[in-house]
Amino acid sequence: MPPVPTWALISAGTAPTALVATSVAAHLMRHSAYDPWTQTMSYLASGGSGRWVMTAGFVVTAVCHVVTSAGLRIVQPVARIDLALAGVCGIVIAAFPVPPGGMAPIHLTAFGIGAGLLAVWPLLTVSREPSALVLRRARVAIGGTLALSVLLAWLVYEARDGGLVGLAERVDAVALTLWPLAMVFVSRRAVRVDAGLDVETSGALTNLFPSRAPVTDIAEPRDRYHDEHGDPNGARRVRRVQDTRHIGRDEAFGG
Repeated sequence: MPPVPTWALISAGTAPTALVATSVAAHLMRHSAYDPWTQTMSYLASGGSGRWVMTAGFVVTAVCHVVTSAGLRIVQPVARIDLALAGVCGIVIAAFPVPPGGMAPIHLTAFGIGAGLLAVWPLLTVSREPSALVLRRARVAIGGTLALSVLLAWLVYEARDGGLVGLAERVDAVALTLWPLAMVFVSRRAVRVDAGLDVETSGALTNLFPSRAPVTDIAEPRDRYHDEHGDPNGARRVRRVQDTRHIGRDEAFGG
């Protein structure tokens, strides 16, 4: 199992954190009336004193998706491409904000595509291996995609007929960023567990099959008189074997 680098964990954790933090900061900086329950984060980026903060939040979250996709070497390439493309959509969202009192087709299209890519992302990570991670098992991945799809359907409903579009957008956006974070966390934990099992197995094998040092011939004088006069029988040969069972066991467990 390929390791997931620490920077991938940092980027995956920064994505939802940056989105929530900048939306709160932009709301506090905004002087005009704003209702987070009924108005979206995109509206925060459309105007007002906090628009650049919200725009920066969109950019940071999008870049984090791209960085996380580069570090998640444990999943299939198609899943990594999907996550990176979702990040690109986030950058487009930030580059084409919704104008005050108007509509932005590019902004809405990028949001729809990006949200759809993140919703199907769990399915693209499915593995049929018996030792696959929990999040990569078919039932869990299908359940994750269904849950994210339900949240997207709720957002569409609130945007057309409901009054809580701001709440629906926030819940949906954060949920979409949490699944990659969970995948990174579970993958790193699995790698650490595998490393521990490898060390334990190595130590067990060393105990079962202890290594031995090469045999060394050592001349040991038997009689001082015979040895001094060059008697070929004056020295006897002994064989020394160094038992390294304890040394092998200590090295295997870092002792």
